[in-house]
Amino acid sequence: MKQIHCSTVPTVVTIGNFDGLHQGHLKLIDKTKHLAKKYGLKSLVCGFNANTKGARLLFSKSQMKTYLQELQVDYYATLDFYKEIKNLSCEEFVSNYLCKRFQAQYVVVGENFRFGKEQSGDVNTLIALGKEFGFTVYPVKMKQIGKQILSSTYIRQLLNNGKIKQANRYLYKELSVIGTVTKGYSLGSPLLQTPTANVALPKQFVHIPFGVYYSKTIIDKTEYKSITNVGYAPTYQKATPVTETYVFDFHGNLYGKKIQICFLQFLRKERKFSSLEALKKQIEKDIDVCKLL
Repeated sequence: MKQIHCSTVPTVVTIGNFDGLHQGHLKLIDKTKHLAKKYGLKSLVCGFNANTKGARLLFSKSQMKTYLQELQVDYYATLDFYKEIKNLSCEEFVSNYLCKRFQAQYVVVGENFRFGKEQSGDVNTLIALGKEFGFTVYPVKMKQIGKQILSSTYIRQLLNNGKIKQANRYLYKELSVIGTVTKGYSLGSPLLQTPTANVALPKQFVHIPFGVYYSKTIIDKTEYKSITNVGYAPTYQKATPVTETYVFDFHGNLYGKKIQICFLQFLRKERKFSSLEALKKQIEKDIDVCKLL
Protein backbone atom coordinates (compact mmCIF):
# COMPACT_ATOMS: atom_id res chain seq x y z
CA MET A 1 0.00 0.00 0.00
CA LYS A 2 1.21 3.48 -0.85
CA GLN A 3 0.27 6.66 1.01
CA ILE A 4 -0.38 9.38 -1.54
CA HIS A 5 -1.21 13.06 -1.79
CA CYS A 6 -2.79 12.72 -5.22
CA SER A 7 -3.29 9.97 -7.79
CA THR A 8 -1.88 9.90 -11.31
CA VAL A 9 -4.22 7.05 -12.32
CA PRO A 10 -8.01 6.55 -12.14
CA THR A 11 -9.27 5.21 -8.82
CA VAL A 12 -12.17 3.80 -6.86
CA VAL A 13 -12.38 5.96 -3.72
CA THR A 14 -14.04 5.35 -0.40
CA ILE A 15 -14.06 8.33 1.91
CA GLY A 16 -14.99 8.83 5.55
CA ASN A 17 -13.62 9.38 9.03
CA PHE A 18 -11.83 6.04 9.18
CA ASP A 19 -10.87 6.77 12.79
CA GLY A 20 -10.76 3.03 13.30
CA LEU A 21 -11.64 -0.09 11.37
CA HIS A 22 -14.88 -1.77 12.33
CA GLN A 23 -17.15 -4.11 10.36
CA GLY A 24 -18.95 -1.14 8.78
CA HIS A 25 -15.67 0.27 7.46
CA LEU A 26 -14.72 -3.17 6.17
CA LYS A 27 -17.91 -3.27 4.08
CA LEU A 28 -16.85 -0.02 2.41
CA ILE A 29 -13.34 -1.27 1.79
CA ASP A 30 -14.52 -4.62 0.42
CA LYS A 31 -16.84 -2.86 -2.05
CA THR A 32 -14.04 -0.49 -3.07
CA LYS A 33 -11.60 -3.36 -3.71
CA HIS A 34 -14.27 -5.31 -5.62
CA LEU A 35 -14.97 -2.39 -7.97
CA ALA A 36 -11.25 -1.70 -8.43
CA LYS A 37 -10.62 -5.30 -9.44
CA LYS A 38 -13.69 -5.41 -11.71
CA TYR A 39 -12.75 -2.27 -13.63
CA GLY A 40 -8.96 -2.54 -13.48
CA LEU A 41 -8.53 0.54 -11.27
CA LYS A 42 -6.65 1.35 -8.07
CA SER A 43 -8.44 1.24 -4.70
CA LEU A 44 -8.06 4.31 -2.50
CA VAL A 45 -9.14 4.80 1.11
CA CYS A 46 -9.37 8.47 2.04
CA GLY A 47 -9.57 9.48 5.69
CA PHE A 48 -8.90 12.57 7.77
CA ASN A 49 -6.06 13.50 10.12
CA ALA A 50 -8.60 14.00 12.91
CA ASN A 51 -12.13 12.83 13.60
CA THR A 52 -14.51 15.35 12.02
CA LYS A 53 -16.54 15.46 15.24
CA GLY A 54 -13.52 15.85 17.51
CA ALA A 55 -13.81 12.33 18.95
CA ARG A 56 -10.79 10.28 20.00
CA LEU A 57 -9.35 7.67 17.66
CA LEU A 58 -9.98 3.94 17.92
CA PHE A 59 -6.73 3.17 16.10
CA SER A 60 -3.61 5.32 15.76
CA LYS A 61 -2.46 6.58 12.36
CA SER A 62 0.36 4.06 12.26
CA GLN A 63 -2.04 1.23 13.11
CA MET A 64 -4.37 2.34 10.32
CA LYS A 65 -1.53 2.21 7.81
CA THR A 66 -0.55 -1.29 8.93
CA TYR A 67 -4.11 -2.62 8.86
CA LEU A 68 -4.96 -1.12 5.46
CA GLN A 69 -1.81 -2.69 4.09
CA GLU A 70 -2.97 -6.04 5.47
CA LEU A 71 -6.30 -5.50 3.69
CA GLN A 72 -4.38 -4.99 0.41
CA VAL A 73 -5.65 -1.49 -0.31
CA ASP A 74 -3.64 0.13 -3.11
CA TYR A 75 -3.60 3.73 -1.88
CA TYR A 76 -4.29 5.60 1.34
CA ALA A 77 -4.72 9.37 1.60
CA THR A 78 -5.17 11.58 4.65
CA LEU A 79 -6.82 14.99 4.36
CA ASP A 80 -6.53 17.79 6.90
CA PHE A 81 -10.19 18.26 7.75
CA TYR A 82 -9.89 21.60 9.54
CA LYS A 83 -7.39 23.25 7.16
CA GLU A 84 -8.48 21.77 3.84
CA ILE A 85 -12.02 20.42 3.92
CA LYS A 86 -14.28 21.95 6.56
CA ASN A 87 -15.25 25.13 4.69
CA LEU A 88 -15.47 23.74 1.15
CA SER A 89 -18.78 23.63 -0.66
CA CYS A 90 -19.95 20.26 -1.95
CA GLU A 91 -18.99 21.22 -5.50
CA GLU A 92 -15.51 22.40 -4.45
CA PHE A 93 -14.83 19.18 -2.57
CA VAL A 94 -15.93 17.01 -5.48
CA SER A 95 -14.05 19.03 -8.10
CA ASN A 96 -10.82 19.68 -6.18
CA TYR A 97 -10.43 16.37 -4.38
CA LEU A 98 -12.47 13.50 -5.82
CA CYS A 99 -11.92 14.52 -9.44
CA LYS A 100 -8.69 16.52 -9.76
CA ARG A 101 -6.65 15.04 -6.93
CA PHE A 102 -7.88 11.43 -6.85
CA GLN A 103 -9.24 10.91 -10.40
CA ALA A 104 -12.23 9.08 -8.97
CA GLN A 105 -14.23 6.96 -11.41
CA TYR A 106 -16.29 5.35 -8.66
CA VAL A 107 -16.98 6.60 -5.12
CA VAL A 108 -18.06 4.30 -2.30
CA VAL A 109 -19.68 5.85 0.79
CA GLY A 110 -21.96 4.87 3.64
CA GLU A 111 -25.64 5.62 3.16
CA ASN A 112 -25.44 8.28 5.91
CA PHE A 113 -22.48 10.10 4.29
CA ARG A 114 -22.43 13.89 4.72
CA PHE A 115 -20.02 16.38 3.18
CA GLY A 116 -19.60 20.02 2.28
CA LYS A 117 -19.60 23.08 4.52
CA GLU A 118 -21.80 22.52 7.59
CA GLN A 119 -22.53 19.00 6.24
CA SER A 120 -24.83 20.49 3.61
CA GLY A 121 -24.53 17.54 1.22
CA ASP A 122 -25.70 13.94 1.50
CA VAL A 123 -25.56 10.83 -0.69
CA ASN A 124 -28.16 12.22 -3.11
CA THR A 125 -26.08 15.39 -3.48
CA LEU A 126 -23.01 13.27 -4.25
CA ILE A 127 -24.91 11.16 -6.80
CA ALA A 128 -26.09 14.31 -8.58
CA LEU A 129 -22.57 15.76 -8.63
CA GLY A 130 -21.25 12.40 -9.85
CA LYS A 131 -23.46 12.68 -12.93
CA GLU A 132 -22.17 16.21 -13.51
CA PHE A 133 -18.48 15.42 -12.99
CA GLY A 134 -18.43 11.92 -14.48
CA PHE A 135 -18.17 9.39 -11.67
CA THR A 136 -20.55 6.79 -10.25
CA VAL A 137 -21.54 6.64 -6.58
CA TYR A 138 -22.13 3.38 -4.71
CA PRO A 139 -23.93 3.92 -1.38
CA VAL A 140 -23.35 1.05 1.07
CA LYS A 141 -26.00 0.08 3.61
CA MET A 142 -25.03 0.62 7.22
CA LYS A 143 -23.92 -2.44 9.19
CA GLN A 144 -26.40 -3.28 11.94
CA ILE A 145 -26.10 -5.32 15.12
CA GLY A 146 -29.73 -6.18 15.78
CA LYS A 147 -31.43 -2.79 15.76
CA GLN A 148 -28.19 -0.95 16.57
CA ILE A 149 -26.35 0.74 13.70
CA LEU A 150 -22.67 -0.08 14.00
CA SER A 151 -20.54 3.05 14.16
CA SER A 152 -17.36 4.31 15.78
CA THR A 153 -19.57 6.29 18.17
CA TYR A 154 -21.32 3.11 19.31
CA ILE A 155 -17.99 1.32 19.78
CA ARG A 156 -16.67 4.24 21.83
CA GLN A 157 -19.74 3.96 24.05
CA LEU A 158 -19.00 0.27 24.61
CA LEU A 159 -15.37 1.05 25.43
CA ASN A 160 -16.32 3.93 27.74
CA ASN A 161 -18.44 1.45 29.70
CA GLY A 162 -15.69 -1.15 29.93
CA LYS A 163 -17.31 -3.51 27.39
CA ILE A 164 -13.95 -4.25 25.76
CA LYS A 165 -14.73 -7.83 24.76
CA GLN A 166 -17.92 -6.79 22.97
CA ALA A 167 -16.28 -3.83 21.21
CA ASN A 168 -13.42 -6.03 19.99
CA ARG A 169 -15.91 -8.32 18.24
CA TYR A 170 -16.81 -5.46 15.91
CA LEU A 171 -13.28 -4.15 15.31
CA TYR A 172 -10.84 -5.40 12.67
CA LYS A 173 -8.26 -5.93 15.43
CA GLU A 174 -8.46 -5.70 19.23
CA LEU A 175 -8.15 -2.29 20.84
CA SER A 176 -4.46 -1.85 21.56
CA VAL A 177 -1.60 0.45 22.40
CA ILE A 178 1.74 0.29 20.62
CA GLY A 179 4.69 1.96 22.27
CA THR A 180 8.19 1.78 23.63
CA VAL A 181 8.64 0.41 27.14
CA THR A 182 9.98 3.00 29.57
CA LYS A 183 11.05 2.79 33.20
CA GLY A 184 7.93 4.65 34.35
CA TYR A 185 6.93 4.12 37.98
CA SER A 186 7.39 0.30 37.83
CA LEU A 187 4.80 0.09 40.58
CA GLY A 188 4.14 -3.62 40.17
CA SER A 189 7.78 -4.73 39.95
CA PRO A 190 8.58 -4.93 43.67
CA LEU A 191 5.24 -6.58 44.43
CA LEU A 192 5.46 -9.16 41.64
CA GLN A 193 9.24 -9.53 41.96
CA THR A 194 9.51 -9.29 38.18
CA PRO A 195 9.83 -6.33 35.77
CA THR A 196 6.65 -4.71 34.46
CA ALA A 197 6.29 -2.77 31.23
CA ASN A 198 5.22 0.88 31.22
CA VAL A 199 3.88 2.16 27.88
CA ALA A 200 2.43 5.65 27.50
CA LEU A 201 -1.15 6.07 26.33
CA PRO A 202 -1.34 8.19 23.15
CA LYS A 203 -2.95 11.59 23.71
CA GLN A 204 -5.84 10.79 21.35
CA PHE A 205 -6.37 7.24 22.64
CA VAL A 206 -10.05 6.43 23.09
CA HIS A 207 -11.28 6.66 26.69
CA ILE A 208 -11.51 3.38 28.59
CA PRO A 209 -12.25 3.07 32.33
CA PHE A 210 -9.26 3.19 34.65
CA GLY A 211 -8.67 -0.21 36.14
CA VAL A 212 -7.27 -3.67 35.51
CA TYR A 213 -7.51 -5.51 32.20
CA TYR A 214 -6.84 -8.99 30.93
CA SER A 215 -4.55 -8.31 27.98
CA LYS A 216 -2.37 -9.85 25.33
CA THR A 217 1.10 -8.44 24.74
CA ILE A 218 2.91 -8.89 21.44
CA ILE A 219 6.71 -8.85 21.71
CA ASP A 220 8.83 -9.50 18.62
CA LYS A 221 5.77 -11.02 16.89
CA THR A 222 5.20 -13.47 19.77
CA GLU A 223 1.96 -13.26 21.79
CA TYR A 224 1.93 -13.54 25.58
CA LYS A 225 -0.91 -13.47 28.07
CA SER A 226 -0.67 -10.44 30.32
CA ILE A 227 -2.44 -8.21 32.82
CA THR A 228 -2.52 -4.42 32.42
CA ASN A 229 -3.35 -1.62 34.80
CA VAL A 230 -4.52 1.70 33.35
CA GLY A 231 -4.94 4.68 35.64
CA TYR A 232 -3.54 6.81 38.45
CA ALA A 233 -2.44 4.03 40.82
CA PRO A 234 -4.30 5.55 43.82
CA THR A 235 -2.53 3.35 46.38
CA TYR A 236 0.72 5.11 45.36
CA GLN A 237 -1.04 8.50 44.98
CA LYS A 238 0.40 9.24 41.54
CA ALA A 239 -0.77 12.44 39.84
CA THR A 240 -0.51 11.29 36.23
CA PRO A 241 -2.04 8.21 34.57
CA VAL A 242 0.17 5.16 34.13
CA THR A 243 -0.15 2.06 31.96
CA GLU A 244 1.66 -0.90 33.43
CA THR A 245 1.69 -4.46 32.12
CA TYR A 246 2.88 -7.70 33.66
CA VAL A 247 3.68 -10.18 30.88
CA PHE A 248 3.25 -13.82 31.86
CA ASP A 249 6.09 -16.25 31.11
CA PHE A 250 8.41 -13.60 29.65
CA HIS A 251 11.85 -13.30 31.21
CA GLY A 252 13.78 -10.98 28.89
CA ASN A 253 14.55 -7.27 29.14
CA LEU A 254 11.68 -5.11 27.82
CA TYR A 255 13.12 -1.65 28.45
CA GLY A 256 13.45 0.30 25.21
CA LYS A 257 11.58 -2.38 23.28
CA LYS A 258 8.52 -1.60 21.14
CA ILE A 259 5.55 -3.76 22.16
CA GLN A 260 1.81 -3.94 21.50
CA ILE A 261 -0.65 -4.30 24.36
CA CYS A 262 -4.09 -5.58 23.31
CA PHE A 263 -6.98 -5.02 25.74
CA LEU A 264 -9.16 -8.14 25.88
CA GLN A 265 -11.40 -7.87 28.94
CA PHE A 266 -12.10 -5.39 31.74
CA LEU A 267 -11.61 -7.07 35.12
CA ARG A 268 -12.22 -4.42 37.76
CA LYS A 269 -12.18 -0.70 38.45
CA GLU A 270 -9.16 1.04 39.91
CA ARG A 271 -9.35 1.46 43.66
CA LYS A 272 -7.16 2.47 46.59
CA PHE A 273 -5.94 -0.26 48.94
CA SER A 274 -5.24 0.14 52.64
CA SER A 275 -1.74 -1.31 52.33
CA LEU A 276 0.76 -2.63 49.81
CA GLU A 277 0.12 -6.13 51.18
CA ALA A 278 -3.59 -5.81 50.38
CA LEU A 279 -2.70 -4.56 46.89
CA LYS A 280 -0.33 -7.49 46.39
CA LYS A 281 -3.02 -10.01 47.34
CA GLN A 282 -5.47 -8.40 44.91
CA ILE A 283 -2.90 -8.41 42.10
CA GLU A 284 -2.28 -12.12 42.72
CA LYS A 285 -6.03 -12.76 42.49
CA ASP A 286 -6.23 -10.74 39.27
CA ILE A 287 -3.35 -12.74 37.77
CA ASP A 288 -5.04 -16.03 38.69
CA VAL A 289 -8.23 -14.86 36.94
CA CYS A 290 -6.29 -13.89 33.80
CA LYS A 291 -4.48 -17.20 33.62
CA LEU A 292 -7.83 -19.00 33.51
CA LEU A 293 -9.19 -16.85 30.67
